[in-house]
Amino acid sequence: MIAPAVTPELAERSLIGAAVHAFSVRARLRATASDQTDLEFARRIPAAEELAESATVYAISLVWWAHRDLGSRRDLLASATDLMLAGVEQSASERVYENGYRIYARRLVEAALAPRVHAAEVDVRTLVCGVGEIDRMTARFADAAVHAVLLADRESFGDPALSSETMRDEMIQLAYLPPAA
Repeated sequence: MIAPAVTPELAERSLIGAAVHAFSVRARLRATASDQTDLEFARRIPAAEELAESATVYAISLVWWAHRDLGSRRDLLASATDLMLAGVEQSASERVYENGYRIYARRLVEAALAPRVHAAEVDVRTLVCGVGEIDRMTARFADAAVHAVLLADRESFGDPALSSETMRDEMIQLAYLPPAA
């Protein structure tokens, strides 16, 4: 188990993003119509801004879980951004949003690398704009960033195909831990 760098409150905020990421991995791996429908349904349950915030919190939480020092986080985020953008370039439907993804990637990296003592201090509200389409794009980018982080750091997380379910379960456990005495 990875030593958490997040609080139960932060884990609670990331549950939706973690669950949607698990659906996303399942849809990519099995590529059945049912899995794709489940993913689209999971993305539509929360409000767009709630999903964008949760997915972003989840992405930043994973970065903080995997790497506690700034230089290591910077390297991981650079690898994650490169992997994510390579996927965008291969998808004709996503390519039109490439510049938006680059801008959001830079903003996510800045939020994750800002000097903080604890991941719980990261304020992701500035990454959520309140416009449904843009926030849905933000959530999808954050989901892609999570996948890239899991790929880039297999030593900490294991096989990305299996780790998404494990990370979701760990977030749930953290979110519902009893308060420390």
